[in-house]
Amino acid sequence: KDEDLSRFGNQLTISFTPHIFRHTYATNLYYAGVDLKRAQYLLGHSSLNMTLKVYTHMDYATGNKITTEKINSFYHNRAV
Repeated sequence: KDEDLSRFGNQLTISFTPHIFRHTYATNLYYAGVDLKRAQYLLGHSSLNMTLKVYTHMDYATGNKITTEKINSFYHNRAV
């Protein structure tokens, strides 16, 4: 239940609600490279703007790591 999860968060002195899982899911879809329109559909949003600006949160350290991996993979897998 939502109340149980919130109460658990309060015991840990953190703000914690079930809704935070939607934000985490959206962010994980983004980092996994899921097509943005597909992520919008999976989250049930009427606009892509809602998915990107409200639900997707950028962790710059993770973003930089993923970007570096993708660039390295691109050059490594390129036919010469």
